[in-house]
Amino acid sequence: MRAGAVRSGKVFFAGLCMVAVLVVPGSVVAEETTNLLPQIQAVYGGYIRGLNIIQPNGTANQLRLFLMTDFSANSVFYADLNYALADPFSTNNFNWRVVPDFNAQANFGTVDEIAVHQESGRLFVADDKGLLSSTVTAGSLVTNIASSGGAMFRSVRIHDSALVAFASGQGSNALHFGALNSSGTFVRGGDSPIGIDASAFSGTTIQMEIHPTNHCVYIIDSYGTNGIKKSSTPCTALSSATTFSAILISSVISNWGLGRQIGFGPDGRMFIGSKVGVTNTIAYSDDDGASWTVVNTGVIGKGYNFDTAGTGSQYQVAFGKAISTNKGAAGTWSQLGVSGPTNQIRANDSAVKFDPLNSNCIYFASDQGVGCTTNSGINLAAIDFGLEAVAIRDMDMTQDKTLGWTASSSGLRRGIGAAGALQWAVNGTFPNNDSAPYYAVAIDSNDVSGNTVYAGNSVVYKTIDGGTNWTKVYEPAISGDLFISSIKAVGNTVFAGIYGWSFHNGGLVYSANGGATWGNIQLESGTNGVNVNKILLTTESGSSVAYVGAAYNTNNNTGGHIYRVTTSGTTHISLGSSHISIRDLALDSTEGIYASGWTDNYAPVIFYKSADSSDWTQLTTNGLSNMTGSTGRGPVLT
Repeated sequence: MRAGAVRSGKVFFAGLCMVAVLVVPGSVVAEETTNLLPQIQAVYGGYIRGLNIIQPNGTANQLRLFLMTDFSANSVFYADLNYALADPFSTNNFNWRVVPDFNAQANFGTVDEIAVHQESGRLFVADDKGLLSSTVTAGSLVTNIASSGGAMFRSVRIHDSALVAFASGQGSNALHFGALNSSGTFVRGGDSPIGIDASAFSGTTIQMEIHPTNHCVYIIDSYGTNGIKKSSTPCTALSSATTFSAILISSVISNWGLGRQIGFGPDGRMFIGSKVGVTNTIAYSDDDGASWTVVNTGVIGKGYNFDTAGTGSQYQVAFGKAISTNKGAAGTWSQLGVSGPTNQIRANDSAVKFDPLNSNCIYFASDQGVGCTTNSGINLAAIDFGLEAVAIRDMDMTQDKTLGWTASSSGLRRGIGAAGALQWAVNGTFPNNDSAPYYAVAIDSNDVSGNTVYAGNSVVYKTIDGGTNWTKVYEPAISGDLFISSIKAVGNTVFAGIYGWSFHNGGLVYSANGGATWGNIQLESGTNGVNVNKILLTTESGSSVAYVGAAYNTNNNTGGHIYRVTTSGTTHISLGSSHISIRDLALDSTEGIYASGWTDNYAPVIFYKSADSSDWTQLTTNGLSNMTGSTGRGPVLT
C-alpha cells in the first residue's frame, strides 16, 4: 500500500493490486467505527513489463500466458487460453490469476525478468532476491537456485532445456548456466558461474538473448554504451573456457536514446532498437553485427522487447506497438490499432508477444494493462479481467464517500455509488489521450457535486464536468524527468507538488484562481528545488496552513522532513537530526497530523502532531521492517 487520504476518521489505502476501504476505530462519527476487515474493491489493469507464452505439454489448442507487472504488490500473473471454446477471450473463459508464490504476501515486488520452461511448465524469475522458480500451485516456490554471492539477478533465458541467468552487483558480473530436467529442476553447469568484465555493463538493466541458430548468448546493457557481448560457445557448452567478444554498435546508436533492446529473427537476423527523438527506431544485421541497416518505423515511442512470428524466409517482427509484416524492412512497419476504431484501448511502449498458435493474434501491454488483437493489429481489445495489479498512486473522495477518483499507471478512474461500495470505471481515463501514468488526483472539496477534479502526471489537468472534458492548466517550466506528485484543491486555492526523479529539482506551486495562473513557492533557498511527496491542507487558529512532506536530497543535504506554508512565509520543520524523507501526511479525526517516511538507511519512521501543538513526536515502528533498497519513494503508513 503506497498512498492514502484521511477524512472523518476513515483511512483510504490506495493499494497496488486493489482498493481497500478501512474504517479506523476512534472516528468522529461513532456509528462508522468498526473492527471489520477492509472491504476490497477490484480495479483491474496495471503496467505490464513482460509477457511469456507456452503451450502446455499434451495440449493441441491451449496456451498459458505469464506476465510480470511494474510497481505492483503482485509480481507475476498467469492466464489459460483454450481455442477449443467458442469465445476463448470472454471473461467466463479467460481471466488472469496471480501466481500464488508471487502474490503480494510473497513480497517480491517488481521482478527483473521471467522465463518459462516449456517441458515442465515451471516459471523462472530473476529478482533482486535471487533466481527463483515455481509452478502455478501454491507452495511450489524454489529459492536459491543459483548462489549469486550477494549480486542481484537481472535476466534469465531458457532455450530448450538450457537455462542461463545474468547476475550483477558487489562489483562483479556473472553468468549462471545449467540444464533443466523434465520436471524443471535446475542442474548447475560444472563451471557455473563464469565472470564477465564488470566494466562491460555500466547499468542494472540487462537484456540477454540466445541466438536461434548458433545458440550463443548475447547480452546488452540497455542503458549503457558498451555495445553487445557475445559468448564464444553455445548456451549448452558454456564453461570456464568461454570468452565474450564485443559487437560494437556505437556507430549505429550515436544519437539513440536509452533503453536499447536486442532480439533475433528465426533466420538469425539480429535486431537492436530504441527511441530516436520521438520515434521507434530499429537496426538489423545479417552478419552478426559487422554491418547494420537502420530503419525508422515511423511509430512514436519505443519498444520493450522484440518478438517474431513466421519462418526464416518470411516473418513478422514486433517491437513495442510497432509491427513489421516483412522481417523489419523499411516500409513494412505500422502501429497496432492505428487503422482501427479511435475509441479502442491503446497499445503502449512496453511488452509485446505473438500468439504461437495464431500469428494474427498479438498480445501487448496497453494503456490500462494488457490487450490483444485477433486481426493483426486493427482491432484492439482489453483482456484485463482478474489482473488486480493497478499501480494506484493517489486517491481522493468526497466527504460522504459516494464519489472517488484514483490516479494510477493505467489512467484515472472514477468510482460512484454507496459509501464503501463504489462501482469503479472499468477503463482508465487519459486526459491527454496518451498512455502516460498518473500520480496525483484531487477533488475540489468546495464543489459539493464532486465534478471539479485536478489530476497530474507531468502536467496538471482540470475537469469541471466530472471527467468528460479535461483542460491542461499547468506545465512545469523545466521539462524533463518530473511528475506531479500531489495536488490539493479547496475552491480557487490549488497546490501542486513536483518531484524530479533524477535531479531533486521538484518544488511547490500555487494557484489562487482555480488553476488559471500559478506561482512558485520557494521551500528551500539556494537549491535547484525540493522534491515534494505530499501536500496536506488544514486550518490552525482560523488560518489556512499547508504542510508539505519532502524527500531528502543527500547530494547537498537539503529538503526532507516537513515544510509549513502560510501566507506569511515558509518554515522548514526538522523532525530529527537524521536524514528523513517524508512520504505521506494525514489528518486524524481530531485534526492531528501523522507523518510517515523513511531514513537514508531505508528505515520507516512515523511522527505525530496534535492539533493544539507545534511539537512532533516520533512513534514506535516496532514490527515494521526496513526496506531492502532505495526503489520507490519510501514506505507509507496513514
